[in-house]
Amino acid sequence: IAARAQSYDQPAEGALSPRNANYEIDVRLDHAARALAGRETIRWRNISTHTATELQFHLYWNAWRDAESTWMRERRMGGNRRPVRPDAWSTSDVKAIRVAGIDLTSEMRFIAPDDGNPADRTVMSVPLPRAVGPNETTEIEIEWTSKIPRPFARTGYIDDYYFIVQWFPKIGVLE
Repeated sequence: IAARAQSYDQPAEGALSPRNANYEIDVRLDHAARALAGRETIRWRNISTHTATELQFHLYWNAWRDAESTWMRERRMGGNRRPVRPDAWSTSDVKAIRVAGIDLTSEMRFIAPDDGNPADRTVMSVPLPRAVGPNETTEIEIEWTSKIPRPFARTGYIDDYYFIVQWFPKIGVLE
């Protein structure tokens, strides 16, 4: 099937949604440390009708970084206990981020759009060095590390068996 261009508001034939992000990921598993170290390049296209001045990224594994994340607070409200094992906690740490070749690492900040929780580190925001208009694209490079937990929230390891989901920084939906 020959590739064809699509307009920013229409999906390509057969697709359920417009394609706006392409990921190239290089990741290494450090079995002894139970950790991932990765680099990714995201080619992102603004499929909205609005100009983007910032990008947001999901760092899902920070939901069980500590007991004060929004996700952990909500679990407690539902009567669930926090993990009792110290190796059940996880992290996802962005070490560097560049957009269009410009280093924005010092501009990263965490936001909590759902509840304003200053301790939550599951959504990271960076301002764009140049606004990205409708149907324009930009390239994002991210270097990151993640600590793999013991089984927790459908993610983890047992001995040499790994089951991991939502393991890399993902670009958020532009609203």
